[in-house]
This record gives sequence, C-alpha cells and structure tokens, in this order.
Amino acid sequence: TENGLISFVIPNYWIENKFADLLREQLSKYQILELIDLSNMNIFKDNGKWLNVSTCILTMENCFPSRSIKVAKNISKIVIENRKEKNLALEKIFFEVNQTTLGKEKWVLSKHAKLLNQIEINTGYFKLNNIAHIFQGLSPGVKDIFVITKAESEKLSLETDVLVPFMTNKDIKKWIIDDEKQKLAILPSKIDDLDRFPYTQLYLEQNKTRLLQGPDRQKLIKSKKIRWFDFSVYRNLEIFSKIQTKIMTPYRSINPRFGLDSNNSFCATDIYAILPKFSEDLYFLLGLLNSNLMKFWYSEAGKRKGLMLEFFSDPLKKIPVPQTKDKETLTNLVKEILNKIKHSPEKNDELNEIEKQINQEVARLYDLNYSSIESIINLNKSD
Repeated sequence: TENGLISFVIPNYWIENKFADLLREQLSKYQILELIDLSNMNIFKDNGKWLNVSTCILTMENCFPSRSIKVAKNISKIVIENRKEKNLALEKIFFEVNQTTLGKEKWVLSKHAKLLNQIEINTGYFKLNNIAHIFQGLSPGVKDIFVITKAESEKLSLETDVLVPFMTNKDIKKWIIDDEKQKLAILPSKIDDLDRFPYTQLYLEQNKTRLLQGPDRQKLIKSKKIRWFDFSVYRNLEIFSKIQTKIMTPYRSINPRFGLDSNNSFCATDIYAILPKFSEDLYFLLGLLNSNLMKFWYSEAGKRKGLMLEFFSDPLKKIPVPQTKDKETLTNLVKEILNKIKHSPEKNDELNEIEKQINQEVARLYDLNYSSIESIINLNKSD
C-alpha cells in the first residue's frame, strides 16, 4: 500500500555485489528508512549451529525517496542484546546517507563520505586496473597432491624440471613473502611426456584414483581438455610463467597484506597478483596498497564479508591511484623498509618510523594532511 512499511532481515551481499545492480536500482526507487549492518554477528542457526551469513536489517517505505537513509554499521552483539535492558539507543550510532547518491552501482555507506570523496574525486586519479594487470592464481584441482614441501619433494626424488615455487596465502605478509615456509608445486604443463620423469610419474600414479575423481575433473578429462594428471584450470599460466616480480595479496584478510614476490612464484585461486604495466611503478604501488589511507579506503569503499576484507579482482581494479610523476620519495621509502625487514623482520621502532613516513607521503600524494585525518583512518586499525 502507499506509504506502507516493510522491514526484514536479509543477507547483505546485495549492497556491494556487482551482480546485484538491478536489485540496487529497484530499491533506490523507494524511500529506505534504515539499513542496519549486522556483519559483525551471526543471526540464524541451523540444527543448533550458527550460520556464517552476513546480514542486515532493511526498513523501507512505499514512497518516492526524499529523505536521507539512517545507517548503522559495525554494531556489536552486546548493543543488540542489551538494547532494552540498558536502554541503549541505536540512534547514537546511526549516521545519515543521502539516498540520491545511491543507484545501480555498489552502495558505499560510510559516515566518512567527505574524505572518500576527497580521495576519489578531488584528486585526479587512475583506477588500479588502468596502470596494472590484476590476475588470479591457478586451479590445481586436488591441491594437496600437487603442492608439497621441499623436504617431501626431495624424499620422493621428484625431478626439479617439473617443480615451481608455490605460495599459500599464509606466506603473504605485509611488504614481503615468507620464503622460509614456501612450498613447491608439480606443474604438469611442464610435462610433455610423463615417461621422461619416472619419479614424478610414480608419485602421480600413486595418486591417480583421486586425480580421476570429482565431476568437474572427470568432465574435463573426458572432453580431453586436460590430461588425467593436469591441473583442473591453468588460469593465467603464461603470465605466471614469465613474470619474475609481482605484488601478491590473499583474496580475504582482516587487514590488507600486499607482499612483494621476487621468486617467480605460482599460487592458487585464493591469491591475486598485481603486475604494474610500468616496472618503475612496482615499489610505488606496494607502498600505496600497504598504507593506512588505502586500508581506510578499502574498509569503507572496498568489499567485505563480515569482518574480512575481500581482495577480489573487481574491487582491486577500482582502487584509486593518484596521477603523479612524483613517485621517487615513496619508492625509496618502500625500498628502505624492504631492506630493513630483510635484515630485521621483527617489528621495531625503525620499521614503525618508516611506515609512518610512508603513510604521510601517501596522504600527501592525495592532497591530504595526514595528521588531520590520522584519527579517522586509524579507527579500525588492528595490525
């Protein structure tokens, strides 16, 4: 009915998922009164177990939008449970969002819209995908068969010609890759004739039953798109085979972790790689991506799943990068911090000081004064 109200609890992925553009467009035609983000807590149970589904409470009125939306985010379970008992008013944590700014594209709901606008609009910028290639790792299929430790490969006497460095998302630290625990992977694309690699052949034959299982692998093998011992999908194989140095990030992390890989490493689909189109941008981008300002931008305007940030291809592509030729200072600071970490990996005062300088320099590149915004961008800091 006209001016009727509706309020319900629903999964909140539609707010930013790129496949929900038509839903967002339709919702924006009506007055949204409240949107309460419940990402920090589980709401529903199934057979006594909490379901890991991020939800929100959406309240709408059947009328043309003419008012701001009241939005609440990052609400703790204590606030909800004790609201009546302790007379806690949600109004204290609401902020307003102009509904006329929302439409088909991803909804950015932030109390810091002015600062986000300064970062994205007031400073001339590129999107990251304008100056860098962003690509996902390969899909081995049965990962635990192909990915092994160096000790295991030596014990099995596997031929080194078929092995490549292979990182897991746990290997990726802020700034660097932890090479000490890095594993190896059998890369079947290097095998033209399995008989030429008898020890590898023996190992794969011992695991053949599992390599033939699974409907997806069976379909690929039956259609002769892969051999029985191949990876399921050789996504971006050519790029990984040729590129020695690149920036790597896990596809989900509580805090941004962009590490410099100089070891020509391969990875699986839970990692994304960033390769600048111009080599001189490598350290510049690494500093930018690991800065507090970009952590703030990603937390507010990037993509989330509950408390986790999601570093998928689409949100990574949209990261704003300032158009500047003044890259030398940030580049040198990043080289300095990498050198310090190499000789002293533990956090210390020297590293903290260089990171502070990096944060100040990144803010300057966006025409911002770091000291004036530091309290805002460090609100959710948990490093």
